[in-house]
Amino acid sequence: MQAAIQFVDVPANRRFPNARESGAIRFACAASRDELAGFFAAQGLRFDAALERVNNNSVCHIHYLPTLKGFRAHPDSAPARQIFLDLEHKSLLARRTLVFGDSIDMAKVILAELPRPLDVAFSVPSNVKGPYYENALRHYFPGHAGRIWLRNRPAEAHQTWAQDYMKSGDAGGQTRVLMPRRAFEGQAAYGDTYNGLLNSFSQRTWVRSKLAWEGGDLIFTHDPRDPSRLLLFFGDAARQYWGATLTGGEYGYVLATEFGAAEAVYMGGIAPHADYFVSFLPSDDIALVAAAHQEDYELSRNALELLLSVVTRPLPPVLERLRTVHETRQSAFGHNAKLALALIAQARAESHTWATPVSAEVYQRLMAHIADNCAGDAASCLSEARLPGLIDNQPDLLRDWVEFTLQLRTAELLPRALLSVMESQIPGSAMPGQARAEERIQELTRLGYTVIRTPAFGASLTSEARWAGISYVNSALIDNTLFVPVFGLGAPEQRFLGHLRAQLPPHYRVVPVYARYAQLHNGGAHCIMAFIRESRAAASAAIPAELDRRPGPARVQAGRVSPKPPRRTSRMPARNSEIDRRQQFAWLGVEGAGNGQQAFDRRQVRSTLDRGKLRHRQMRRFGQVFQ
Repeated sequence: MQAAIQFVDVPANRRFPNARESGAIRFACAASRDELAGFFAAQGLRFDAALERVNNNSVCHIHYLPTLKGFRAHPDSAPARQIFLDLEHKSLLARRTLVFGDSIDMAKVILAELPRPLDVAFSVPSNVKGPYYENALRHYFPGHAGRIWLRNRPAEAHQTWAQDYMKSGDAGGQTRVLMPRRAFEGQAAYGDTYNGLLNSFSQRTWVRSKLAWEGGDLIFTHDPRDPSRLLLFFGDAARQYWGATLTGGEYGYVLATEFGAAEAVYMGGIAPHADYFVSFLPSDDIALVAAAHQEDYELSRNALELLLSVVTRPLPPVLERLRTVHETRQSAFGHNAKLALALIAQARAESHTWATPVSAEVYQRLMAHIADNCAGDAASCLSEARLPGLIDNQPDLLRDWVEFTLQLRTAELLPRALLSVMESQIPGSAMPGQARAEERIQELTRLGYTVIRTPAFGASLTSEARWAGISYVNSALIDNTLFVPVFGLGAPEQRFLGHLRAQLPPHYRVVPVYARYAQLHNGGAHCIMAFIRESRAAASAAIPAELDRRPGPARVQAGRVSPKPPRRTSRMPARNSEIDRRQQFAWLGVEGAGNGQQAFDRRQVRSTLDRGKLRHRQMRRFGQVFQ
């Protein structure tokens, strides 16, 4: 006789509507453990006695049926078949010359340094007609030996962090790609914003999960103790959406069941996503972990010099005093350490008033264009209808517009980030999450991984900005080429990379990727890319056609891979004007709504444009353009 099973739904979180399919997550209860275990076995579900809940005369266990029966996520060791990126289309079409370290800049390096030809899909809106995308791709990626496919998405649904919304795997002997039910990125409003993006994918191969999740918080690799077992390393990103009332074990169980993992290993409580704390080189059972790095005077000094270079002269008095205190290691880390900490705190509080050097000539050209062509309405100047005309007739103006906006976005976040880097190096300063990180490192060692520590510093998890700091483990591994994000801090980062190379087996190649803009927003090389992988048993299988189709001109095929990577030095505009940051503005939209601080804080950036030269009320007229 079949056991009498009763179900109790796990309550939904009203703050995140539609975060999970109604009734998908529940507790199954029976009169005894044996009856309950038998029921789970009959459904092909794992029963974990450690997750039992005893309720009156019943024994209960978390119950979840996966979206795709038999789905098993591809581990990171599975060969990459296709790379998927979402690019801000106006920034792409502008053919920038400045380097900021955003997804376009990172893609340029990665595609030029691929170890073998790969198909690459770029998600962009299709409402810009003509050869403009093709010309832009030839400009940015002349050395790409594989195919570049353009995939249509809604214009308003740009989401830089492609890793967060797709995970490939096998189900029924075919490649399938799971996508989250909603893509919240920490804010309920994004559930609607990105729903159009998720809906734009074919449902034959691309399948919407019954759960909201963020792929950067889900890492899959084989078990060193038994390579046939799939391990899931996960954090807390999706827990607020549908798992707040579950225990950690129950939350991990649901995720493991959805993705076909044999075991879920918790890596949360340290960074916005698990991939900011750990990454894997699965073929050699190596785990790269972000470990706190402190008392590096050269690093602190370089951060200070970079800070001084992006603030208009005359320097604020607090920065002059910081420069004096940091003249020697003994002064900064010794007898003046407390003073240095106090000055950093003061500088952080004042940083919103500092002026940012910009090009007055560019500003005047932009203002004149808006006044003459759009009746002062900046957004209409870059409408989809007018964009081709700008590309054809005023390409320099479009390029300057995009670069000007990205410069301001960077300047909004960079000073506080550099102050946090300096603060993190002073002896005795707080190291957020370090105790938890050591616990996770012990767990990785227990599982059989060789742990390689890489520096992590600058996290400011209690401040308004909620910055995760600089981490070098948010890397992308393609075959034996490891693409490592760098912030642009000079010799210290070269030292870090050299130390990493020395610890890796000789068959790995480490390629630095300038990623400052992404890192300022809690991202990196891994965050911007999603991979369509293949199981080794199905390496010869054809990729489903819907993975690379869009209406109209869909392919750009370029020449061979360039043997030399492009130079990563950023070119800055002439500093003959300035911008203050004392008022709020919401008009900078180069990266769209999807490129705020990942997982922590996605509010609009703040700034002001008033120091007697550029008025905020004027600047607003041409800022609401890149959506």
